Amino acid sequence: MRILDTSEGCPGGPCGRESLGEWLDRIGATTVRLEWSDLHGLSRGKRLSVAHFLQLREEGFAFSSAALSMNPRGNVVTQLKAPQDLGWPNILARPLPGSLRRLPTEPNTVQVLADLHHADGRPVEESPRHVLRRVLSSTRSRGFEVCIGLELEFYLFRDRECVPPPAGKQVYHLRQTPAEARVLRAILDTMEALGIPAEAGFPEDAPGQLEVVLPPAPALEVADAAFLVRNLAKEIASQQGLFCTFLSKPLADESGSGLHIHQSLASLSSGLSAFYDGTQEGGLSHLLRHYLAGQLAYLPQAFALYLPTINAYKRALNREHGGLAATWGFDNRTAALRVLGRSPGSLRLENRVAGGEANPYLAIAACVATGLAGIEADLEPPTPTTGNAYAPVSDHQLLPTNLRHALDLLDGSRILREALGEAAVDRFLALKWDEVRRFESSITDWERAEYLDLF
Repeated sequence: MRILDTSEGCPGGPCGRESLGEWLDRIGATTVRLEWSDLHGLSRGKRLSVAHFLQLREEGFAFSSAALSMNPRGNVVTQLKAPQDLGWPNILARPLPGSLRRLPTEPNTVQVLADLHHADGRPVEESPRHVLRRVLSSTRSRGFEVCIGLELEFYLFRDRECVPPPAGKQVYHLRQTPAEARVLRAILDTMEALGIPAEAGFPEDAPGQLEVVLPPAPALEVADAAFLVRNLAKEIASQQGLFCTFLSKPLADESGSGLHIHQSLASLSSGLSAFYDGTQEGGLSHLLRHYLAGQLAYLPQAFALYLPTINAYKRALNREHGGLAATWGFDNRTAALRVLGRSPGSLRLENRVAGGEANPYLAIAACVATGLAGIEADLEPPTPTTGNAYAPVSDHQLLPTNLRHALDLLDGSRILREALGEAAVDRFLALKWDEVRRFESSITDWERAEYLDLF
């Protein structure tokens, strides 16, 4: 099932011979919410009048290019490698055909996703959606289609003080608090209304922690869906008097939230799984072994794209022996990469290291790009890890334990610079180095509590 069908007749949008204007008039729409993802995975956009949307939807809607250089606080970060950016010329957000949806969470409002372009028609290279499309184009040129499934983990709190509803640790428990049940039900109902399939929704390990699973579908459509669902979850929780966050580690003594990325490749010519070979051990084709080996070999270089915040490394460090190693295993939840399934339709590779706040476009792009690099180099994976992969293993590389180290590795990655584009990597690095510098110069509550009275 396609999540965001780009043809006419998509769920919640105009269909048949009804024109777009007629459909908007019939449903009483007065506002069009135009949205796109920045490099953090945050929603940027405008609320447009219907008349203005209909007038300029082919040309696109102007935004300052400074919006792609804003840190999470909304301040513009100057990128020293691109001084021409200081003029901040306009970029154009062009609505994606078929992504128009009636928005259940806002009265008289429809929502549409957009791609970013320069005035001369070139795509904006730093746009996360373009980065993923670039990687997927390279995959198709090799004769493969990428299929992705996502697990989105997040927390519901009573407020910004991170006080969870009093449910206790009840993973899979269906007797949730009324507040949690209302929010989860509203998220799933809104997804259905928008034509976004949900495979499941349920409580996760910690108090107030939930998970929504997006079923396998073409990679770009799933990334679009994840972007929409994360924003919807936060909005729905706020409307119901709760606070929602996808931050990796909001509570020090509870489980972190991840973005688990399930991946498979299918042959464009036959439509069959390129990962499955019944003559090989575990059904792993040679192509899957190379893909897995590439993702494992370049995992440290891609770590900043999977764990893009200071906080995310506190989730990665919350292990029995202090960190994560570049390991893989068969159905092993403690490994960084997990191989699942034993049939052509189920065999897949799961990346378990990405944090809940990772930009889905960039995280998926990093998975595929490093997997393709493994295929090109005919890399072979090491022996799979059995049992507890958190224990230190001498022949496995330890992964970065902080954002500073991860950014250094990404900066020097030829593989990811070529696959994702120099402009996108440099812009991402500029934004993240700004976060590191601001964090390292801040004075924390811990420092005051630890030292102020003693020294």
